[in-house]
Amino acid sequence: MQREPGDGVPSSVETAVYLSYDEGHLYAVFICKDDPAKVRANMTKREAIMGDDVVGLLLDTYHDGRRAYQYLANPLGIQARRRSDRGPRTTTTATTPCGTRTGGSRRTGTWS
Repeated sequence: MQREPGDGVPSSVETAVYLSYDEGHLYAVFICKDDPAKVRANMTKREAIMGDDVVGLLLDTYHDGRRAYQYLANPLGIQARRRSDRGPRTTTTATTPCGTRTGGSRRTGTWS
């Protein structure tokens, strides 16, 4: 599934993810097939990848459909981690590992 240009529509390019785990770790391998000339990726600071193409996992560890831990990476391996809260508010709050908080709007029924 992809978010842009249409949220929840089938991916426009072939993408697969393989998951595995052991006693202490969760592993994810993403295979993303696209024309390299169309891939957006920048060497940037950790957490500053949201203008790039990204893949990621959203883990709803409370199984409540409202909160998720997000683990994202761009094609160059730059990572971002955040926590999303989809409460009754109209904004989403993400907390980076450094504890800084950023706000953004959310679309109905989607993680931001």
